[in-house]
Amino acid sequence: MKNYFTILVTLFILASTLYTEDCQAQWVRMSGGIEANHSVYSFASSGNNFFDSIYTLPTIYNNIAGPELAYVCHITENFVTVFDTKTNELIGKIPCGKGSDFVCFSSERKNGYISNYSSGNITVFDRKTNETITTVDAGEHPSSLLGIKNKVLITHESGDGIWILDIDNNTIVKKLQEGTGFLYNIENKNKIYQPQIFIPYLYVIDPVKLEIIKKIKTGGRPLQMAFTENKDFGYLTNYDYDEVTKFDTKTDNIVKHIKDIKHPRGIALSPDGKSVYVTNVIDGLVYIISTETDSITAVISGFKMPVWVTFNRDGKYAYVLNQAEATISIIDTKENNIVQTILVAGNPISIMIDNP
Repeated sequence: MKNYFTILVTLFILASTLYTEDCQAQWVRMSGGIEANHSVYSFASSGNNFFDSIYTLPTIYNNIAGPELAYVCHITENFVTVFDTKTNELIGKIPCGKGSDFVCFSSERKNGYISNYSSGNITVFDRKTNETITTVDAGEHPSSLLGIKNKVLITHESGDGIWILDIDNNTIVKKLQEGTGFLYNIENKNKIYQPQIFIPYLYVIDPVKLEIIKKIKTGGRPLQMAFTENKDFGYLTNYDYDEVTKFDTKTDNIVKHIKDIKHPRGIALSPDGKSVYVTNVIDGLVYIISTETDSITAVISGFKMPVWVTFNRDGKYAYVLNQAEATISIIDTKENNIVQTILVAGNPISIMIDNP
């Protein structure tokens, strides 16, 4: 299985095309930019005083571990950048292993967990101090995380499948032999969904037994998901099909194919439940889909390889990660335009806003 994924990754690298931007940022797009979570890289100029200041952000800052803080992972750095969505200002960073990829919190929100893609481990940190509690070996290329009860589920962009971390003693207690992609816990349906980024399937996992119980064929290349407020329906970005696939979470049946969504990757539901935002990772666009009609109502331009989108608590702003220029674009959701751009360190790959 590992050899299979090694061959896939090698093919993606061979398909790479190098671009150079006027702003002294370089990025590599590997065969469309989404075959894996980290198939796109950007490099900011190390001589820029701004980026020097990013690397020296404090680990202790005001409102540490407070609500509405945003955590940005950088796939080629050894820290997570933190900014306050109330002020839209960078305020600090959290040290970790090499290649920060994803952040999640324990169910009681005492500790935080960072997957380190390159160093192959998980950084466990104290949310009161940002100090590292321990580091747990986590296989080859640990990627997304999901905190559930007293466990953290760890996915991999390799053949290592899904590993289960017991947070009481910080040890790996179970390993599923397959499953590669982001995890979504739908508590009122008693299901965990996982789009398979390398194969055309959506897996369903039992959150109690922590076993794969169903494999739904989606076709194409499923990447990320968003769900309606009542969790009755899910929206899935399917890169190869240039569509967002809508399915019924009660039956796990596909109910609609929303077409003409080119190169979809990131996706999120607005807090009011009325819209789904979808990023076009190649053309630098964000599509807005009405959840009432399942049709495109607006398209926003001006992004640079947007890989992720999320919202602040009240839904006034949407935040879009631009991996190609190491920035976060802030969208005014009422006006549907970009109102601010925040520079961050190189290779921003995921963003998690703490909206408990």
